[in-house]
Amino acid sequence: MRSQFFCSLFTVVCAIGASSAFASDLPQRTSRPPTPATVPVFAWTGPYGGIDFGYARGHLKTRGHWAGSGDAVITELPDGLRGGLAAGGSRRNSYAGGVRAGYDFQFGSFVAGVVADVTALRLKRSSVVAAEAIDPASGSAVAAAASARQQLYWFGTLRSRVGFTPFARFMIYGTGGLAFGRVGQNINGVVAVTSPDGAGDEITRFGAFGRTGSGYRLGWVVGGGAEYAVTDNVSVQAEYLHVDLNGRNAVAALPAPDTGQAAFAFKNGTAFDIVKAGVNYRF
Repeated sequence: MRSQFFCSLFTVVCAIGASSAFASDLPQRTSRPPTPATVPVFAWTGPYGGIDFGYARGHLKTRGHWAGSGDAVITELPDGLRGGLAAGGSRRNSYAGGVRAGYDFQFGSFVAGVVADVTALRLKRSSVVAAEAIDPASGSAVAAAASARQQLYWFGTLRSRVGFTPFARFMIYGTGGLAFGRVGQNINGVVAVTSPDGAGDEITRFGAFGRTGSGYRLGWVVGGGAEYAVTDNVSVQAEYLHVDLNGRNAVAALPAPDTGQAAFAFKNGTAFDIVKAGVNYRF
């Protein structure tokens, strides 16, 4: 009886050992590795607004010449006056500052968008033209001079831009479109008539004849730049623009017979280059 008990116990112990050895040979269950966090990819798509500051170099032109009609013959200049173009009071360069807003849409490595901006600056150009003529009909000597000045107060643009992103947060782009601005223009002239009988000088002042060209002007703009996203919401950019506001021509005239029909024509050009740097906030 005792021998049967020990035999049964031995059998149970062997069975437990065999099952433990078999279990140790089975592959062990391991825990699933943690899923790596997904890093968000920056995209340029969306609206933005910003401010910028820059420096403008003007190519404003104001050129005048004698345009007297009739038989007046230019002889020589009166004392103290010069012929041709005499620049005075010019301001070719100016600091500038403004605001802008736009919207970009990204597809792959390319970005397309629209932007509108307004920039304040101060560029001006002036010229003086003088001449003396003899009116063969009356024999009177006519000394005449005229000055013209134009000044750009501010300009704005509405343009498209197309960019390429060699890196996720860096974009280079080209831009172009419509430009507009406020340009003031003043023209003043003076005529001194000396009669052949020595009666003395008669001085008459006159201004622009007809439309002077002052007011709002439309033109075009073209340029390019680069922009870098410092964070998902803040970016910095630098750009160059060439702006042409289509300068207008004007005439200063006093077509009275006894003045030799003194008249001056002025041809204006309102073009300039500007370099700007700014900060944008992307919504």
